[in-house]
Amino acid sequence: MGHRQRGQDIQSLFITSWYVRSQLKFHFASHSLVEGFDPSKDTPIEILHTILLGVVKYLWHGMHTVWTAAQKTTYTHRLQATDATGLSIHAIRANYIMQYANSLIGRQLKTIVQTNVFHVYDLTDEHHFLLTKAVGVLTALLWYPEINNLGEYLVDAFPIVFNLACSDCDFRMTLTLLRGMSLIFLP
Repeated sequence: MGHRQRGQDIQSLFITSWYVRSQLKFHFASHSLVEGFDPSKDTPIEILHTILLGVVKYLWHGMHTVWTAAQKTTYTHRLQATDATGLSIHAIRANYIMQYANSLIGRQLKTIVQTNVFHVYDLTDEHHFLLTKAVGVLTALLWYPEINNLGEYLVDAFPIVFNLACSDCDFRMTLTLLRGMSLIFLP
């Protein structure tokens, strides 16, 4: 029995389940009862919530919170000196990013993920630097507006997502990175 057939069998069991039908008044995800609903195909993976506000935010927090004032100043100068030509980011406001480092929004995190690998090489430990490089590569893959060869794309993305999920980091970050594992189930 193929993967698709097993999924259809499970879905039909779920849809016709007496228990689910009897609990509809308590069921909060009624869209899952729609015939033909496939969570792996019909659930959007948002870069903002899954990657930027998840993986990137925890990685950033793990790095900048242990920096000294001198390291923060060095980082701020390096970030402000970044040539943003060719990057899909807003104007870089390095002082703002460092001042409000724990309260950044998507566009600042997008700046960080696209530029950090060039600025933190000597400001953080080897583990966080390797994670920074891996997250940078992963986000570069995720911002493709159109995927022409899905097989090649998945071959490139799977090892990065797997290595991030299996990396040796603190518990909260590992849980967040595991969210990224959902990317391997994209159709």
